[in-house]
Amino acid sequence: MATHLSRRSAEREGGSTRRTQGWPPHKPFVAGARRSVTHVPRLHPRPVPESAAGFDGDAVAFSRLKINITFSRRLRICRIYLYFVVQCESVPCDGMKNVEENAVRLISIRLGALVASGLLLSSAARADLMPGYTIGAGSQLLTSNGGAGLTLFNDSAATGGTDVTGTGTSFYSVLLDGSGNWTIGDTVNVTGVALALVDAATFDGTFTFSIRQGAGGTGTSGTAGLSELGSATATYTSGGGSSAYYKNFDSPITFVADANSTSIVVNWVSTAQMRWKKEAAAGAGRLPQVNYGNGNFVGGDDSVRFSIAGSVIPEPSTLSLAAMAGVILCLSRRFRRRSRG
Repeated sequence: MATHLSRRSAEREGGSTRRTQGWPPHKPFVAGARRSVTHVPRLHPRPVPESAAGFDGDAVAFSRLKINITFSRRLRICRIYLYFVVQCESVPCDGMKNVEENAVRLISIRLGALVASGLLLSSAARADLMPGYTIGAGSQLLTSNGGAGLTLFNDSAATGGTDVTGTGTSFYSVLLDGSGNWTIGDTVNVTGVALALVDAATFDGTFTFSIRQGAGGTGTSGTAGLSELGSATATYTSGGGSSAYYKNFDSPITFVADANSTSIVVNWVSTAQMRWKKEAAAGAGRLPQVNYGNGNFVGGDDSVRFSIAGSVIPEPSTLSLAAMAGVILCLSRRFRRRSRG
């Protein structure tokens, strides 16, 4: 038998030229010698299993890849990854043997963060402004009472004070200092608001609540010349009486806090006339009224009884991100190396 086979001969006889005796021609076969580990790609692709019939092209192509990462190896990599994440997130861990238990605890924390981010909104969110808001633990803005927020950033919405009538402008606004609730880098979700309205002078219409940056701008309040972070709408229908009205947003207004959003401005306007309440002086729990158009405080110290709810997701730790990046890099390299094999 000839010691060298042409490529066509190899195809006819064996259907593959991988490690064929005497192939490649420049490396003749020698009895007892270690075979070459040079890998020559198959000239004929592997047949696609019948079970792949009906799948798209990507699924068929994937079925042809030679991925030799064993299940046990993948499980080990996942365990190592979870171990590092648990450690970086400061979740108590007793070592690799208990990593799954601690990982479950970490996942529970992360699921709480998903709820906090508004991805799992309560089905109680409605399009209408609802009367009868309750301050405190019974707040309808909280998830515990059918709302959409996990915490109250400020809570003082109630009747009382002097009337303001109109459709809305830049001074229909309040300023919320977020320093007690979030820091730079945190993800903030505003999920609902409440304020007092006089029913007899508030006509049917659509309210728009806008959240704006509230720090580092111009004017005495530092709110002028900044950007809007998002907005939400609500329908007002008269007949509910004069009361503090509340709204759980259909979707949260979400932003990542920066130097200009350590404080935020909440502005409201309507497509019809509205009448709301304010105080001609500052007071405990009330928010200062501002005009984000010129950046000044309205009346020097005017304030509004206002409630605002939401949630905060802390900025991921540097160690956690580094561990995740390292694992992703390791897995991607292994995948590329195995897929070429």
